[in-house]
Amino acid sequence: MKKEMHEFVRARIKAGFKTQGELAKALGINESQVNRMENGAVKTTPRAYTVYKLAGLLKTSERVILKWFL
Repeated sequence: MKKEMHEFVRARIKAGFKTQGELAKALGINESQVNRMENGAVKTTPRAYTVYKLAGLLKTSERVILKWFL
C-alpha cells in the first residue's frame, strides 16, 4: 500500500501540482481529503467522478488510480 501512495505523490508532482492544495483546488475537494489519499488513510475508493478527474489531472489511467486505493 505504501509504495502505491508514493506513486501517487510522484504522479502529482510530475503533473505539475507542487502542493496538495493545488491538486485539491483543481479537483474541487478539501486539501485534507488529498492528504488522506496520499497517506493511505482513505478506507474506501473515491467516487467515480473523483477517480475520473484525478486520472485526467495526473495524466494516468483510471485503472492505475483505482489500483492505488484497492
